[in-house]
Amino acid sequence: MKIAIHAGVFGTDDDQLTKCLLRNRDVLLEKGVSVPGPSRYRRELRHILDKMSYESRLDGQRETLLNGLDGPLDCPRLLLTNPNYFSVPRRALARNRFYPNADMRLAATRDLFQEDQVEVFLGLCNPAIFVPKLEADAPGAGIYEVFRDCDPEALHWSEMLYRMRAAAPNIPITVWCHEDTPLIWPEVLHRICGLETPIPLEGEYAILRQVMHPNGLEKLRDYMARNSTLTDQQRREVTAAFLERHALDDYLETEIHLPGWTQETVDTLTRIYEEDLERIALIEGVRFIRP
Repeated sequence: MKIAIHAGVFGTDDDQLTKCLLRNRDVLLEKGVSVPGPSRYRRELRHILDKMSYESRLDGQRETLLNGLDGPLDCPRLLLTNPNYFSVPRRALARNRFYPNADMRLAATRDLFQEDQVEVFLGLCNPAIFVPKLEADAPGAGIYEVFRDCDPEALHWSEMLYRMRAAAPNIPITVWCHEDTPLIWPEVLHRICGLETPIPLEGEYAILRQVMHPNGLEKLRDYMARNSTLTDQQRREVTAAFLERHALDDYLETEIHLPGWTQETVDTLTRIYEEDLERIALIEGVRFIRP
């Protein structure tokens, strides 16, 4: 079985991907893709992987998990999603690392599904946006508890990906930037579903609906319907052109409120992030979806 895991990261899509996949369960099932409801596996899978951090896989664990899903067991491809797959938000930063246990969690995933072909999908995020989101999600812990001596300028997604590749080099990883999602959302969906030939999916314009004027979005949909043979690159270029003309006024505005952070802080973190993306594009075994 091929198992595709959308593992977040936290705060990048608000479970939009899961909702979209569930809305298309029937049509995807016809294509050999099973989309079980998250409530049927997220807690159990987390429990199993937590235990496997200090003990070996037990006989029947994989089968018990799969038998609890609300879908056929003989589907060629299974989609699992969890924005907190590698950890809860409070533990997403430590020792100047994103998700310090991501490599251990991926190794446990490899061992649990050792009979299967596993792929991991991740939407990355500018640390200037990601860190404030973490703090906002765990206000009770306090900003200093959340950061645990982290230097935001030392945080690099590439470091996390290198650890993951070393822990499970046989598991391919697909990444994209959260900031690019409006331009590449349909491609992300089709990649996760493993569809070689794109098909119309309900909700594939859900992200654009949040950032584009309705009349502009309608024009874009009409154009795409009349030009269904466009390549992924052509679709991105067309989407970018429509978005440039019809974006909502506050599309690119993000308010950041953290003690001691200035516009210079945000600009520095953004520059470091952009440099890090160039490193990520060169990591063997990592596929980078970019506009």
